[in-house]
Amino acid sequence: MPSSTTASPKASAVAVGVESTPTTSSTQKPELIDEAKDYFQANPGQFGWLPLVLGVVLLIGTFLKWGWVFEGGGGRLNLAWIANTFGFRAAQVVSALLALAFVGVGVAMLTLYGGWNAL
Repeated sequence: MPSSTTASPKASAVAVGVESTPTTSSTQKPELIDEAKDYFQANPGQFGWLPLVLGVVLLIGTFLKWGWVFEGGGGRLNLAWIANTFGFRAAQVVSALLALAFVGVGVAMLTLYGGWNAL
């Protein structure tokens, strides 16, 4: 059985650490996730708004006792389990701390990457 010394173009691209990506035709509309990825790659400072807004919404939901914040999702450790085991006030404290952590991460990302310039 003769051995071939030539490799396919895809195999040689992978061998040197370069992945080949399929090209999209000019008539195909890019997916929303692709547009978001391209936007955040071009503007990394704007990504900090996501955890900031998520944290603010979670904090408002915690104080207003929105049901979706504290309902169980079938997992072993969630806010519903904390509320059933330690009481609703403990679940509110944990949720508020989690929300403040999200806000802190968002503020840090906006500060470090210059996302505040969009205001």
